[in-house]
Amino acid sequence: MEILFSPENWQTTDWVLAITLLVLVVWMLQMLFVYWRRRQTNLTPVDVPSKNNDAQPDFLHIDKKARNEALKRGDRFAAKIVREQRSVEQRVSKWASLCLGSVSIILTVISIIILIAR
Repeated sequence: MEILFSPENWQTTDWVLAITLLVLVVWMLQMLFVYWRRRQTNLTPVDVPSKNNDAQPDFLHIDKKARNEALKRGDRFAAKIVREQRSVEQRVSKWASLCLGSVSIILTVISIIILIAR
């Protein structure tokens, strides 16, 4: 025991202490994560001595009314997005056709002027 804690081995002792503390912190974080995950999913730990037969996960019971309302909201939202996309696409196509038509007319007039000027 004296050899490990002698002043010559303090650097080694510091490394051993740092590694031990790092392993301890990782282990504690892992245990905390497992605890939070079990709390969120309503799972009982494996090492519980008695079995709880009344435990039911939340996803086994579906609130059909809330589900149908959510589906209807989703359909309304999708229809609204489609309408907005159509209106944006229509505006863009109108502006694009106006620009292309204007450029075509301007270039035609310029080419006629150049042709007459020759």
